[in-house]
Amino acid sequence: MNWLKIVTKLISDTFSSKQTRKLIVLNFHRVLPSKQMNCGFVDALDEEFFKKKIFWLKEYFNILPLDLALELQENGNLPLRAVAITIDDGYVDSYDIIFPILIENGISGAFFISTAGINEGCLWFDKIVEAINQTNIPKLKLLNINYNISTKEDKKISITKLVEIIKYKTIEERHHLIDIIYNQCGHPNIPHRFLSNDQIKEMSDNGMLIGAHTHQHPILMKESDDTALQEINKSKVILESIIQKPIQLLAYPNGKLNLDFDERHIDMLKKLKFKAALSSDWGVINKNKSNLFALPRFTPWEDRESFFVLRLAFAFKGVVR
Repeated sequence: MNWLKIVTKLISDTFSSKQTRKLIVLNFHRVLPSKQMNCGFVDALDEEFFKKKIFWLKEYFNILPLDLALELQENGNLPLRAVAITIDDGYVDSYDIIFPILIENGISGAFFISTAGINEGCLWFDKIVEAINQTNIPKLKLLNINYNISTKEDKKISITKLVEIIKYKTIEERHHLIDIIYNQCGHPNIPHRFLSNDQIKEMSDNGMLIGAHTHQHPILMKESDDTALQEINKSKVILESIIQKPIQLLAYPNGKLNLDFDERHIDMLKKLKFKAALSSDWGVINKNKSNLFALPRFTPWEDRESFFVLRLAFAFKGVVR
């Protein structure tokens, strides 16, 4: 579509001056084959749809490694229409599906890994998903609320509600509530779906950036300062031991400034020698305005090429919604 390419370039060139080159960081989580898309996983994207997005990004924008993009922006050399790709959490589809697609397209992505999953094979919310999906009981009671889990659709709705509620509990409270769910639903058989040490090392050795995402994926604002610091540092130390390189970037779990993390946690990152950190607040990174330790991300989910590309182009102007 040559007309779309021309319109996109005109819009982006008009809204991105040489003095204020901007960067869009796109955020993904899981990418799954179509047949697995209805398994209750949160934030999963269809594999074929992900491939389309990568094709569109290559066609109309300049995809850069995240660390290089931040360096170029700092030096005033960031190209127009610059984007970087990030993937949060650390599931094995990062290696099985996302990594090969990025390699095939000559792209370096940044993978932010919650290190507890490496040994456990999952994160806390997977335990809820599997317990409910594998049980045959029609109802579940938690925190004095009854949840209907009698059908596949009921389970999906209840999982979404339960994950949102338990997300904002402390690590200790989460463990307790998951035990209650297990006592009612039974202990599920959870397949190991997380990255291994060898896979993380291979990705790093082949040009992928590895970053911290805490150890157990807590909401940092819900934890004591000591626990929050331990969660951040443990993730950093484990990943550095795997890839034998410094871990200098972090993505906050959930990632809303002043809801999920605040200045206390930014200070912790600075003391631990991180160079920057990513939030999940929507926005475009502007050298003159963006906080390096609360950098915004933005990922349009439109499934049509024209809408996806033009929405990203307008985001360079600051139209992000």
